Amino acid sequence: MARVKITGITAEGAELPAILTGYADQTRNGKPVRKAIHEIEITDYQVAYRDNEEILHIPAVFDEFLTDYPECNAHGDVDACGLWIRHADEVKLKDIHVQPRSMNNRAVVKLHDVGYPNDI
Repeated sequence: MARVKITGITAEGAELPAILTGYADQTRNGKPVRKAIHEIEITDYQVAYRDNEEILHIPAVFDEFLTDYPECNAHGDVDACGLWIRHADEVKLKDIHVQPRSMNNRAVVKLHDVGYPNDI
């Protein structure tokens, strides 16, 4: 995925973070492979969570799930409540506003293996 621009998102009653991810793996010979999403721009992102009970099971390590259908819930609970971005380059975030649940203790935005983030 490349050259993606997401703008003007307004949502209320949210229950899941937005997950944007490429992947990292290795060949049969053990050579690392990284397929990053790149040139991603998200602006004017306004999301308010539904203020219900939050029961989370956040793993210590997030699997790649390379053989699963790319559903947002394949990763299970993640360590962000707004945007969770992994294996990405040239990410621009501007005017990101997330109102989490009152009991939330996760970060609004979490970046894992992201190059050149700015405006966060």
